[in-house]
Formats: sequence, structure tokens, C-alpha cells
Amino acid sequence: MFDVEENFITGLSAGSEPPSRSAVPMAEDLAQFAPIEVPAGTPTELKDLVRAVEAAAEIDLGLLSGDVLDSMTEMFDRVRCGVDALDSSHIGALDDSMVWSSRGHANVKAMLRSRTNLPGPDVGRRTACAYKLKRMPEARTAFEAGLISIHHVRLLGECLARRYGGAFVEWEPKLVAWAIEFDWDSFAKAIVRWKDSADITEPDERDASDAAARSFHLSKSFGGRGILSGTLTPEQYEAFANVLDPIVDKLFKDEWADAEAEFGKGKFTVDNLLREPAQRRVDALVIMAERAHAALNKRTPTAIVHVHMGLQDLLHGLKLMAGLPSDAPPPEDALCELGNGTPISYAKAVELAIDAHIQRVVFDTDGEVLELGRKVRLFTPEQKTAMICRDRYCRCGCGRAANRCQADHIIEWQPNGLTNVDNGQMLCPKSHRLKTNGGGPIRRSEWWEQGPAGPRLRRKGRGRLPNR
Repeated sequence: MFDVEENFITGLSAGSEPPSRSAVPMAEDLAQFAPIEVPAGTPTELKDLVRAVEAAAEIDLGLLSGDVLDSMTEMFDRVRCGVDALDSSHIGALDDSMVWSSRGHANVKAMLRSRTNLPGPDVGRRTACAYKLKRMPEARTAFEAGLISIHHVRLLGECLARRYGGAFVEWEPKLVAWAIEFDWDSFAKAIVRWKDSADITEPDERDASDAAARSFHLSKSFGGRGILSGTLTPEQYEAFANVLDPIVDKLFKDEWADAEAEFGKGKFTVDNLLREPAQRRVDALVIMAERAHAALNKRTPTAIVHVHMGLQDLLHGLKLMAGLPSDAPPPEDALCELGNGTPISYAKAVELAIDAHIQRVVFDTDGEVLELGRKVRLFTPEQKTAMICRDRYCRCGCGRAANRCQADHIIEWQPNGLTNVDNGQMLCPKSHRLKTNGGGPIRRSEWWEQGPAGPRLRRKGRGRLPNR
């Protein structure tokens, strides 16, 4: 029999040789744990499920074609969600049985920690999910059908908090419908907006909490090294990242060009670059500090923070700040967030607008004329800003923020593409290169739809992201 403790110590002894092959657990050593033991009294359906999983594990999925594997993705997703729902039902029933008390445990969570090989935090999340599902019948039904994941259940469970005054009971069918129909980002934003409208406590509490949590630490460590850490409010993070990220991207491009010159195009990977991503961010931060020092005696532009608001959201925010009664726009239609997609309160958005320079970007015939025609190949800063506000993310569907993407002609400028917003799109560098080298458009219109809060990825079938 394989002795775990003995071989673990042998493998880690200082100066020892690597453990021999005989000391490594082989298939025959692990065979003692298979098949999965099915306790007496287990329903036949669960026995069949266990044996089906064991049989499926014998299949070599590597022999299947890519098309078949792709077609199975949603199936696996729903099966995983269904099994998670079954696990939650088991935990809930186990809790109701009170068997954990007779076994000397403080609660069902403590019992599960002693009986499973899962980390404590994961046991806690699963137990909390089981507790909350008892109060969410609509969510439980969708979960058992594999239509929503355990992550959706956790987010819905947050809406049960006392501060929302029991509004979840009335809203549950609507919130579950959002979980099924929306992509994850749109669902998460809609839940945040619903929380804002249902919250019966002080509306500025979240902003006050963000402000109280902000911190920055810079200390000297051993050997003169510096240790830096901190927490930013959402709008501070947006302003900071909008300056830091372009510097990081520039450093990466320079390193990539140097690697191409040294190794040849296509003959190296990121492992051959001079710096790790974390090192590159540190160097970019130093460059930011040097630029700030050089500009101490000069008038410098303020950091840019993009705030996206719908007209109705802006009017609602202004009325709130003026102390006037106002009905918030429906949560699923609301738009009040930073450029990176982080939802913010109406009060914070109006506060930022008061201190800001406003640039209007309207996507209709009444907006600014951005057409430059054939004579100019490169997009102007105004055009790029409009495209960033319109697209929000890379149009290939990778999720990269548009302000970190490159402006691209949908129909190439040569021979007859126009340099205007309608013929423009924001693409991540990789997709831009693929499109340029392949000569075909990268925009997949069937992946996108116009959501209430801007463009969002369509849900395919039950609705996972089509490119993941």
C-alpha cells in the first residue's frame, strides 16, 4: 500500500534524491479508492448517477473533434450546475436532519469540513448557498434545471439582506429571469442597481464605505526595498488605471519589438521578454512618479475618469441630490457606471459630473460630425473616444476594456474603407493583428446585442459567453 506520510517526508528531505517511480502513487495504488463507495440506502437514481460519472471518466475526450467538443460545452455547463444544485439540496437536507448535532459538531458546516477534502472557505460558501436556497424557491428551481450557476445563486442570495426590506420576495422571479437571460457582467450590474433602488438605509452608505476603505502604505523593508500596498475607491482606481495601463502597454510593446529583433518574428514567447507583468507594472509606476515630479511646476491635465449615464439616470441623480422625489429607472435598464464597467451610485456620479469637464457623446444624427472621409487614415482622438464609449469592450468578445484596445477599420482603409465611427471598432492587439493578417472582419455581430447599459455579449442558448 502507498504510504503517503513516508513518501511525502522522503520527497522533501533536504539534499535527498527525487523519489523513485515506485514511491510515486501509481494506478494500482489508487485502485483501492475506486469505484466510489455508494452507502446503503442511497436512492437508485443517485447510484446510477455515480456509476454514469465513473463510466464517463473512461472516455478519452481527446479523440473527439473540435466541433463535437464545442457542441458539448453547454451540456457540461448545465450538468455541472445541476450537480451543484444537488449538492446544495444534500447540504440543506443534512442540516434539517440535525445529524450533525448527534455527531458532536457545532453545525453542518463543521461536519462537512471534517468529512470532505474541501478548503474551509469553499465549505462555507456551499453551506451558505444551501441556507439561502431554502428562501429562494424560484432560484432553486432554475438552479436544479442547470439554468443558473452557483455564482448566480450567491449573488441572488445577497439580495436577501435585511437592508433591502424584504423586496426580494416580490422581485425574485424578475431577478432569476435576469440571471438566465443576461450575460454575467450585465446581470451583476443589474443586481447592483437593484440593490441601490431597494436599499432602505442611507443611500450614500456605499460611497462612504468606499471612502473609508481607501488607504495607501509605503514602507522601507530589508535591504532598502520598498513595500507598497493600498486600496482605492472605484473612481480613484479608474483614474489611476487610465494613466498606468497605457504606460504598461507601451513597455510591453517595446519589449516585444526587442524580442522580435533578437529571436525573430514568431520564434519566441512572453517567457523571453525582459520583465514579468508585475515587474512591468512597477516600472510603469516609477515612470508615473517621474512624470509627476517633472510636472510639479507646470499646469498638468487632470486624470480622466469616464462616467457612463443614461439621460433618465442623470435626471434621477440630479433630483436625488436636490432632495426631490424621483423614481429610479428600472434596474435592468439603468446605466450609471465607470468606464471600466464598475457600477457607482447616482450620488457619486453626479458628484463627479459637478467637478468634471463634460464631453457629450451622442450616437445619432444630432451628435458631433465625426466623418473625416477617405483622406485621413488614422482615427482622431474624438472619434476614438466615441468608439470607446460605444463599444465599451473589445469587439472580438474577449472582454478587454475598449480604452486598452486599438481603433480598427471594419472595412480596411485600403482600398475603400472610410475613416469614420460607423466603420470603426475597438479591437484588442491580438485580434487586431489576426484581422490584419487574415484580411477579414473580426466583428461577430451575432455575439452582440444592444443592452440597456450598452453593448453586451449575447447569451447563446442558456447563455454562456460564445467564445469561452
